[in-house]
Amino acid sequence: MPFNELSPLQRELYLKLQIENLVKIYKGAQFKLGMQLKKVDLTDFQRYRAEALLKQVNEIVGTLNNGVYKWAKDTIPYSYERGIDLAGERLKALGTTRFVSYDAKIHTSSISALVDDVTLELITANTSMSKFFNRVIRQTQQSLLQDAEISKMIAEGLIEGQARRTVSDEILKGLREQLGKQQYIVINGRNYRPDSYASLIARTRTREASSQGTINTALRYGVDLVQWDAHAEVCEYCAQFSGRVYSISGADNDFPMLTEKPPLHPNCRCVIVPITRNNLEARGYLNEVIKLSNAPSIEIDSFSRFEEVLASI
Repeated sequence: MPFNELSPLQRELYLKLQIENLVKIYKGAQFKLGMQLKKVDLTDFQRYRAEALLKQVNEIVGTLNNGVYKWAKDTIPYSYERGIDLAGERLKALGTTRFVSYDAKIHTSSISALVDDVTLELITANTSMSKFFNRVIRQTQQSLLQDAEISKMIAEGLIEGQARRTVSDEILKGLREQLGKQQYIVINGRNYRPDSYASLIARTRTREASSQGTINTALRYGVDLVQWDAHAEVCEYCAQFSGRVYSISGADNDFPMLTEKPPLHPNCRCVIVPITRNNLEARGYLNEVIKLSNAPSIEIDSFSRFEEVLASI
């Protein structure tokens, strides 16, 4: 059944399932990477062993990249269409149109760009995992051969009659402790668990796709204004935007230009919907909404908030 023929609840459940599927893909990669570490004997850490481990890591990441691309192609279009649905329902209620097209060129172009953006973002994160393993393994290999402190440990071990294996086990323990948290993804110098990172990115980017679908649908039917829709359990920061109206193009002198769109932060559930000046005027809300929309808002760097949530993962 086509996505636009599903009920709103079915659509939400489908997108939730898709997010869970991406997390499963990343959990699978995490498990495989962890198993490689358990299987490999790093006691002597000969070059061929390091190369074998890195080869396995690269193969796992390569498979993950293929899964990410397929996931983006399957999920982002549906997320975008959810935005078309939201806009379509409001446009019909406003009397702007009786039918909303899903296959307009503005939609196909935007979906393609969004798929590429999400794929690139996730593949960049995946690449950081390969680099992370490469760096840790190379550093460990170098330490085993050159590090003065390690050499001192070995010397002390020989003096005390300890087996080299015992000393090497200490080195191996240190490596595994470093990787034990499974924070393999490195973004802006911070480490994150792949499954947690994937979940956050999936939830955030699917919401962004929905917002873009709404914006493009409004524009296609000649509507330049969108209203920030209130919803249950809105957070303190997002509450200030509820009911505000924005001009997509910035051409309306009474309303500020739409410079940001939901989500404003991870797990944000805000949406925007088309609105017309005639509708606001007919309901007697025009002046009130103009005043509300131009009221000062709390300054916040949404990217910083995004980083803050990632740091807590």
